[in-house]
Amino acid sequence: MRDALRLVFVATLPDVGGAAAHLVSLTSALADAGHQISVVAQAGSALWGTLQADPRITLHDAAFTSTYRASAMRTVRRAITQRGADAVFATFERDYWGTGVVATQCGVPAAFFLHHAGLKRVNRLILTRLRWDFIVPSHDLRAWITDRGVAPSRSHVLYNSVDTGAFHPNVASRATVRTTLGLPYDAIVVGFIGRLERNKGVIPFAHALNQAMARDSRVHALWLGSGLCEHELDDIIRSADAPERHVRHPWADDVHPYYSALDLLALPSTKRESFGRVLIEAQACGIPVLGSDIGGIPETMDVGRSGRLVAPGDIDAWGRAIGELSADGTLRTNMGAAGMSFVRERFDNATVGAQFESWFSSWRASHRGG
Repeated sequence: MRDALRLVFVATLPDVGGAAAHLVSLTSALADAGHQISVVAQAGSALWGTLQADPRITLHDAAFTSTYRASAMRTVRRAITQRGADAVFATFERDYWGTGVVATQCGVPAAFFLHHAGLKRVNRLILTRLRWDFIVPSHDLRAWITDRGVAPSRSHVLYNSVDTGAFHPNVASRATVRTTLGLPYDAIVVGFIGRLERNKGVIPFAHALNQAMARDSRVHALWLGSGLCEHELDDIIRSADAPERHVRHPWADDVHPYYSALDLLALPSTKRESFGRVLIEAQACGIPVLGSDIGGIPETMDVGRSGRLVAPGDIDAWGRAIGELSADGTLRTNMGAAGMSFVRERFDNATVGAQFESWFSSWRASHRGG
């Protein structure tokens, strides 16, 4: 795209999850391409701190603690008019209405990012009848929102992206990170990175790990995260034959170093996932992956080549899958190489940024025509 775009993103929820990570990577990619990016976010939040590190991003402090918070709407209006924005995008559901109303008042097209299969009923009933569009991270979520009344022409797939300059194999730090975590250098380390909650499948996955550990003394586990299932998970770990082979570490804002300690990463969710960001981050680092055959997870891997799909919640199937990949170093190496190629081709920041530009060109033309 020849002309620099002037884009405003609204993300006032103090969130550190996948939606925030998507916003950070997308705005970085668009700034790399020379576009002017402004973000309305909540000062002091983790998201604000991350974006503040990029001098190319113009930040505006606001929070939609209620749907039509006047001060937040004034801030969005200022961000739109300050540079003559070409479009405005709301990242979280609580930002939708205020952003959409101000965009309409300013005569600027608006679209909403939807990152999970969930939308308040009142929003779904009203938003499906308005002209605002949705951007979703997978074809699976697009099908979900279409089933709930959003016309296919108003939903658009834009995958999460990953900075492959930051996420890449780091053999040099492997020994250091493992020593710091108390993991043997020659162990086969299976990782889980994310919220320790029931819908993430951590309970059956912990039982599956214990099965795999009983069959292979080299298998260790690294759990990075916190959540509602921590105590139940700890009980399962304590019941293992070798509980010391499970390493639990609380969530870290910077997960980069931990990937270097892994030989395999899993996302064993038992509830629909719209995407699965940790899977593309792991593959970018040359790590083979296992994911539940549910929701948008199959779209995040080159199935059979860079990762394998496993039935959600099936303890025996997960135990076998962990065991098979743990036992075959050559297979893990080949899958890791395939994963790096797959991510660079489909999910690299520059690739997704270019896809956004292409979509935006036709989307803006349709709004001008209407």
